[in-house]
Amino acid sequence: MKRFIVAGKSDAGTKCPENQDACFAGTTVASQGEVVFAILCDGMGGMQSGEIASASIIEKYRNWFYEKCDMGESWITDIFEIHNEWEEILEECNESIIEYGKNANIRLGSTIVMVLVTQNNVVLMNVGDSRAYFISEDVVRLSRDHSVVGKDIELGLLTEEEAKKDSRNNMLTQCVGISDEIDPFFNSFEVQNGCYVLCSDGFYNKISNNEMKNYLSGSISDAERLSFAIDGIISADREREEKDDISAIGIIVIDY
Repeated sequence: MKRFIVAGKSDAGTKCPENQDACFAGTTVASQGEVVFAILCDGMGGMQSGEIASASIIEKYRNWFYEKCDMGESWITDIFEIHNEWEEILEECNESIIEYGKNANIRLGSTIVMVLVTQNNVVLMNVGDSRAYFISEDVVRLSRDHSVVGKDIELGLLTEEEAKKDSRNNMLTQCVGISDEIDPFFNSFEVQNGCYVLCSDGFYNKISNNEMKNYLSGSISDAERLSFAIDGIISADREREEKDDISAIGIIVIDY
């Protein structure tokens, strides 16, 4: 049986006091063992508009998770149904944010990355450039960037490190509330011992994979130590004058 250690942090970076990121992590217990649902959104828009977009998405998916917690256990193993429900909620979020923007005469949107971690599987979905990583012996990116430089990386035209310095780094090809049609990246795979990380681009932009591994691999045995490790990366980001919001959720998977 697997045991999960969960912690998350969010910081406004060095640019302005408003933090437009939003995140949530919740747990439930089934007969098979503990289950974790985590979601992180990076809002964008003038003033507090991005905060509205990210918070509204978090609320809908948090409500989905709480409703599922009251419905028994069969839903946990039905990956196809989870996929369909996540996409339906995503379409609702996209339509409502677009409508809100039109009525308020503003432009706002949000990225999204989310995982459901069970005793057997990890189910993942993302839109935009917020990422999911798995850290063990190596650092493996699990999500797909919907961005201009992300496409160039897939085509072999840029490396990850080159993309961080590219002037088009913040240009997204998909964003909830901005794009009329959303085609999320969806995947599922067997759960493994190690650290699953959800993060906004402000978290990974100025941090190398080796640095991320140094902070988040090894013997992290409780939430306090995991929180301290995430704080360490955020502090390094701030020292390097990261202007964007900096957010991450870590999920350590170990044998019980």
